[in-house]
Amino acid sequence: MENNNYFDELIVSYLSRELNEEEEVFVLDWINSSDEHRQYFEKLKSAWILLGAKQTAKNINIDSEWNQFQQIISAKKLIDSEAEPVSATAETPNEENIRRKRSYGGLLGVTSYAVS
Repeated sequence: MENNNYFDELIVSYLSRELNEEEEVFVLDWINSSDEHRQYFEKLKSAWILLGAKQTAKNINIDSEWNQFQQIISAKKLIDSEAEPVSATAETPNEENIRRKRSYGGLLGVTSYAVS
C-alpha cells in the first residue's frame, strides 16, 4: 500500500476524532474506495482498540478497586443482617382476623342486598 505512514496518521487522527469535516470525508472516501483500504483500516482500528484497552488496564489500581469491592460487600452484609425476614405469604393473627372480617362483611352485604 502506498504511503502507509500518511494514512496511518490520518486513520489514528480519525479514530481520535481529531479531524475536521473535510479530512474526515477524505478518510472515509479512502476507506470505502477499495476492499484493501477497508481491511487495512479495520486492522489498524483493531490495534487502536486493543491499545486503548491495554492502557486502561494499566491505569487500574487493583488494590484500591479490591478495597472498594470489599467495602460494598461488607455494607451489604450489614444491611442484610439488620433486616428482619418477611414472608410474603405469612399473615399475623391480627391481619388474618381483619381479612376474615372484611370477607364476611362483604358476604353479609351481598346477602342483605339480595334479600331486600
